[in-house]
Amino acid sequence: MQAFWLPFLILPSIGGTLAGCIAIDWRLAAALITGSLALLFLPAGIGGAMTTVARPVASGIAIGAVAVLPTLFRDSPPAVWTRMSIGLGAAFLVHLLHLSLTRMI
Repeated sequence: MQAFWLPFLILPSIGGTLAGCIAIDWRLAAALITGSLALLFLPAGIGGAMTTVARPVASGIAIGAVAVLPTLFRDSPPAVWTRMSIGLGAAFLVHLLHLSLTRMI
């Protein structure tokens, strides 16, 4: 069970937090979503650090940016800590649900 923490929970949570920190406008959030989804669709044969580190972080960035996107359309955008908390919570929750539904934990 300990082997699942880093690639399936910690790295996506870091990615979601980064998405909340970077996305200060809806256009940046859309760019984060499309860029991280492009990384997820790279061929699986790349191997190495790409599959171990970059793909979990990219999935966390995509989920965090999608979660932050509705809050950016308000008249007063939220503070950076609010955006980071939303991205972190969404990425952690989605990946934890994925692990629990696939019975890995």
